[in-house]
Order: sequence, then structure tokens, then C-alpha cells
Amino acid sequence: MMLTFRQFKLVLTTLIQFSLSLIAFQAVASEFERFAQHNNEAEAVINHDDWDEFLKKYVYRATNGVNFVDYETAKAESLPALNNYLETLSHLDVTKYHQSVQMAYWINLYNALTVRTVLDAYPVDSIKEIDGGFFNRGPWKDKRIKVMDIDLSLDDIEHEILRTYHKDPRIHYAVNCASIGCPDLADKAYRAESLDEQLTNSAIAFINHPRGVDVDQSELYLSSIFDWYAGDFGGNDDAIIGHLQLYAQPELKLKLDAVTSIADYDYDWQLNGR
Repeated sequence: MMLTFRQFKLVLTTLIQFSLSLIAFQAVASEFERFAQHNNEAEAVINHDDWDEFLKKYVYRATNGVNFVDYETAKAESLPALNNYLETLSHLDVTKYHQSVQMAYWINLYNALTVRTVLDAYPVDSIKEIDGGFFNRGPWKDKRIKVMDIDLSLDDIEHEILRTYHKDPRIHYAVNCASIGCPDLADKAYRAESLDEQLTNSAIAFINHPRGVDVDQSELYLSSIFDWYAGDFGGNDDAIIGHLQLYAQPELKLKLDAVTSIADYDYDWQLNGR
């Protein structure tokens, strides 16, 4: 079948646009590959004391068992100090460090950048209101920091770096999106020397809280995190339930033994603040 000139032009335009998109994607992927480099012979660590101090001062456990942030006081008192901490992190060559030091670095950077994003816009009722526009997309795709001369968004840090190069499902329990439905913002900085224990404790805390996992008369209700990132937890109901059992306390583990599938998912986007 012969194409008309208009049809040929449309096909050609589509092919050109696809090729340009593919080139752009490959360029971005190549750019992020720099962050796959590490030096596991290195003994140097990164100082997170300023972030530690911020967390201990402004993160508190609410009566519902969720860690909240006193954004109002933090904005009045410590926004310059938080900016200085992020500025310090942004000037490091992270590839020179041990992989565990890098992982702690990226988690702390993500969380501190998220808090700074909220503080810059505060007061808000939800992080999704920030730079949300008509489609309410939230702030995750906006470039917010430069590391090693590469502009990074929150999504870049979480998906292109942490999930791509560190491949640990417990990452999802460590990065915080400033929402009640999210795993807690820890009240202390992540450190390479205690990273495995901290990640496990974060997993235990979230999975054994109803916003993470809830079993009601053999019906299993989960946080939407297990839906959005199902592949990171095994990719199907059986695998996800098996993952949950690794961190479930005895009472929850007994309930999980009685379920075979996931009934539904939910997520609370209210701000984790006063």
C-alpha cells in the first residue's frame, strides 16, 4: 500500500521524534552511570552530624505511631543550616567512597532535600501541592540539587541512583516523601557503619504499623508502595507476602500465614507535620 505524502510525513516525523527521545534517554542514562562507581577500599566517611542534629530536634513520634516533623519551627529556626548541609553534600565526589557510605549519603540527601522542599513551600497540607500544577504531580521531577555537576531531581535520586545501583527493597522504608502514608522519616541520620541495622529497623517499623500492613479477617491491605514498586518486592502477591513475613512481628506473621493474596492498597498523602 502506497503512503500519501501526508502519511509519509507523519510517519517520518514520528520516527524522528522517537529517535530524539531515545538519544535523550540514552544520554541521561549514561550521565547517571557515573554514580555506579564506588571505591570499596576507601575508609573515609561522610559527616552527617548537621542532619542528625536537625532530625533529633524536629522529628517526633505522634500518638498514632508515625514520625512527624515540626516544619513550622524548623522553617523559623533551621532552614539556613539545612541549606548549608545540602550545599556541603552537593560538592562531594561521591564516587570516591565505599558503596555503603554512598547509599547512606543518597538516602540522607533525598530526605533532607524533601524536607527542604516542604519548608520552602510551607505551610501546605500535602507535598503534592508543591509545584503540582494542573495535574497535581508534586515536586519529584523538578531538578533541585547539583551533584558532581549533574542536576538531580528527587525522582533521579530514588529511582535512577538508589534503586538502580543499590538494589535493596529496604530503600523504600528509608526514603521519606513527607506524607503520613510514607515510612517514617527517621529521627537520626543513616550511617554506613549501622546502615544494615537501620534499614532493617525501618522495615520492621513500617510493616508492623497499620499504614504499612493491615490484616482484617484474612483480608490483606497494604500501603500503595507495595503496588507502585511491586517488582522490588518480588513482583507478585506470594513474593510480597513472603517479603513482609521477613520483618513481621509474631502477631502479624501469624495473620500473614492465613492470607494468600492482597485485597487492596491505600496511601495517605497528608503532610507528616503538625
